[in-house]
This record gives sequence, structure tokens and C-alpha cells, in this order.
Amino acid sequence: MVNDRNVFKANLMDSRAEWTEHGIHPVCCICGKPIYNDGPDLHEVIISRGEAQGNKELQKIVTSSKFNCVLVHHSEHITEGDTKENDTKGILQLLEIEGLHPIIQWLRSLRAHVKGGLVDDKIRRVQLVHEGQVGNDDIQPGYDHGDG
Repeated sequence: MVNDRNVFKANLMDSRAEWTEHGIHPVCCICGKPIYNDGPDLHEVIISRGEAQGNKELQKIVTSSKFNCVLVHHSEHITEGDTKENDTKGILQLLEIEGLHPIIQWLRSLRAHVKGGLVDDKIRRVQLVHEGQVGNDDIQPGYDHGDG
């Protein structure tokens, strides 16, 4: 049986490969170096698996979207993957590869799957990263915005 996530990762590796001193390889969004010795890990940077937990449909979407996933070295994923700084690096890489408007469109498409202000928070974060206005701790998520 073929694992959909492995197929997605292989496709992402192919589509994000670039010329490096070691041949054609994907580049880690955390350190900026080619991933050539070990296979890369997938890392969700805009909407994490944890944020999608309990919503199987959303979890499948965010773990298999080119608008949300980046490739990282396994060792860095284990030690440094879940930091705002590295998620910002991942968002910057996604903006460079996929573009602002397609990412925003993808996020808007998730409104049918998400309650509260999660999508709007993520759109705001992506826009601020795009504008260069985000440091490591500048954005504090608030998912239940009510009517205001």
C-alpha cells in the first residue's frame, strides 16, 4: 500500500530541488543547506498538525499541502523544528516558492473546515512575514475573536 504522505514528500522533493554543490537536491528551510545525505522531513509551518488535531479532514489537508509544508533536515526538525523563528523561515520559503496570493487563497479555502479565527490569524501572520514585519515573537495567536 502506498503512503500518501510519502508520495507527497517525494513530489515536493522533486518540485523543490535545485542545483547545489552536491547535485540537485531540496534545500532545508531552517539552515538553507541542501538535503542530500538523509531524506528530508516534512514540516508544517503555517498551520501545524497540533492546530489541526481533532479535525481529521483539516489534519489531512495541512499535512499534504504545498502551501503549508516545507522540507527540513531530520536532525534540525527534531531539535529546532517547532520555533516561531523557524516557522517564519518556512513561511518565507513558501512565499518565495508558491507566492503570497496562492497561499492566501489556500488559507481562505480552509474556512469551511475551521471554526473561530484560526484562518484569519494565519492570513495575518503570512502577510506580516511577507511585509517583513514579523520577528520571532511578534505574533501571538488568538483563535476565538468573536465578532470584533
